[in-house]
Amino acid sequence: MDLGDLVIYHVTHEVHIGDRSLELTVKSFELLWILASNPERAFSKTELYEKVWQEEYVDDSNTLNVHIYALRQELTKYTNSNTPAIKTVWGLGYKMERPRD
Repeated sequence: MDLGDLVIYHVTHEVHIGDRSLELTVKSFELLWILASNPERAFSKTELYEKVWQEEYVDDSNTLNVHIYALRQELTKYTNSNTPAIKTVWGLGYKMERPRD
């Protein structure tokens, strides 16, 4: 799947931005795949957590926030105007924005 300069190979769990490879954990990869497969769609924290961890979301769990933070850090290492970004949707959760170009 291509989204701007972000390329994700689901079968091999490889992620590239331009000519650079990203090293992601399995859960971070799954989270990125869900968000990138549905650009501009806002997901609730509950929905994302239950899709990735396949267990009931506990409202005070910080697990999802930590993974989103780490994923953003990894994406911003190689970001440019043609790289999608994970945005917070206040009061709901997160979404993947399409690249600006």
